[in-house]
Amino acid sequence: MEIKLNFSEKHELHGIYQPVSDAKAAIIMVHGLGEHISRYKEMADFFNSRNYSFTGLDLPGHGHSSGRRGHIDNFEQYNNIISAIIDFVRVREGDISLVLYGHSLGGAVALNYLAGANVIDKAIVTSPWLKLAVSPSSFKIFLAGIMNSLLPSLLQSSGLDPEDISSDKDVVEKYDADPLVHNKISVRLFSSATANARKLLEMREDIKIPLLLMHGADDRITSAEGSSVFAARNSRTELKIWEKGLHELHNEVFRDEVLDYIIKWLE
Repeated sequence: MEIKLNFSEKHELHGIYQPVSDAKAAIIMVHGLGEHISRYKEMADFFNSRNYSFTGLDLPGHGHSSGRRGHIDNFEQYNNIISAIIDFVRVREGDISLVLYGHSLGGAVALNYLAGANVIDKAIVTSPWLKLAVSPSSFKIFLAGIMNSLLPSLLQSSGLDPEDISSDKDVVEKYDADPLVHNKISVRLFSSATANARKLLEMREDIKIPLLLMHGADDRITSAEGSSVFAARNSRTELKIWEKGLHELHNEVFRDEVLDYIIKWLE
């Protein structure tokens, strides 16, 4: 079912909540840049069929949620949003086991949350923004730093090519035609995500729970190298690199294998 949370005076967040009776655990999903949680409806149905509940919100500036497209005032707001989803689930499902699942920007958001929280039991992260496939120039990073102080809500193109998300042409066509998808990112969000990635890659043993970290070997948006570096420094992390996989492993032509791998890991 569709849900709505009044997260703050500035943001009304919309999302989906699909519970099941006697769920094994609750999946809390954090989506990526420029997309929205309804793109995960098939995934929600899959987890429901395996007796897991599923909850996720459109982040501020995404999907049906309010806010300037592709902008966040403060990166730490994402932590508060995850906490709000957990509170929502707890009220409805009690002391259920929690699984945090983050993809791309949402994967980096999830890792940042996990480093400072102790309420999540397991986590799954795919294609996280730890290292971009094409690193921005030093000048671009320098300029973004200046504009972050002067005009943080200034928008620019994310430069994402829909052809890079999946080798499944139907997925690409649907993404291209989706009116809720956008290619915007603000100076503040770019600068904050870049700083967050740098911090995450310096972590050592900060993740205290079992973490499944997956990346496509052929990802042209975020680099699998970043995931490899992170996993090598956090011993509770299991790394799975999918050969020929692009950015959205859950939407790849071999998505059934990916989802089955996740279920086997969870159980």
